[in-house]
Amino acid sequence: MTIVAVALPSAQETVDLTDASRQWVVSADALAFVVSAVVSTSQQVGGSIGAALLNTVSAGAAAAHLAEGTGTEQVAQVHGLAVASATGAGVAVVGAVLCYLLISFSPRQT
Repeated sequence: MTIVAVALPSAQETVDLTDASRQWVVSADALAFVVSAVVSTSQQVGGSIGAALLNTVSAGAAAAHLAEGTGTEQVAQVHGLAVASATGAGVAVVGAVLCYLLISFSPRQT
């Protein structure tokens, strides 16, 4: 915001912007800052939730495997990681399919 505020008067003269257009530049810069902050926050929260969810799935699958008594602790850990990996891959595939559907079937403007 500071850079835009300092550079805007010179840019206004160079590009011959009106005062109304100048306000649009300031508003667009503020909007870009807000969108960037929301995206960064969403990535951090999503990464944390995703890691916690997959760790929970892995621990649950390992505990269930141990409760069955069919293997050692190492085998249970590998089983838990395999289940968590399959779960993560499934979530990624579902997300990709949803993105494709949303992009493919978006309303067209006439």
